Amino acid sequence: YRFTQLALGNYRLTVRAVNAWGQQGDPASVSFRIAAPAAPSQIELTPGYFQITATPHLAVYDPTVQFEFWFSEKRIADIRQVETTARYLGTALYWIAASINIRPGHNYYFYVRSVNTVGKSAFVEAVGQPSDDASGYLDFFKGEIGKTHLAQELWTQIDNGQLAPDLAEIRTSITDVSNEIT
Repeated sequence: YRFTQLALGNYRLTVRAVNAWGQQGDPASVSFRIAAPAAPSQIELTPGYFQITATPHLAVYDPTVQFEFWFSEKRIADIRQVETTARYLGTALYWIAASINIRPGHNYYFYVRSVNTVGKSAFVEAVGQPSDDASGYLDFFKGEIGKTHLAQELWTQIDNGQLAPDLAEIRTSITDVSNEIT
């Protein structure tokens, strides 16, 4: 049997088997609630390189709940303004906000709420920063800096004209040594 259009509330469902002769088995009962989910009890923010991972947690696990993620570079003082002010990221169990524009030393704000088929909870705010591990960022870009940005900037500043006399002298020395060997 399927129940449809039940109103929000708490319910207790009891069933029992009945055979062809009218004999009844022991009843089996289950309690359940039809309601919007509870708000996340905690939002864990994990810093990364140019990214922050937001992982919400419920006080009591509910497999029917996912989370809506909203993002802002500025704190939203009035939580009722989240949907008009923040950027909607998506719905999932966790979210990685990653961008070259997410920079160390800046606060970023996540607004997260629980969602299920019945409704949505209130927003919960979490503030975090990406990793500020300078050596980690250098490792992240290892090989890229020398090959592209930094190397090009250095080469444009070198005046090869000033090196011409030294290069001519080195060539002459190499020629002299080569002639002495042969």
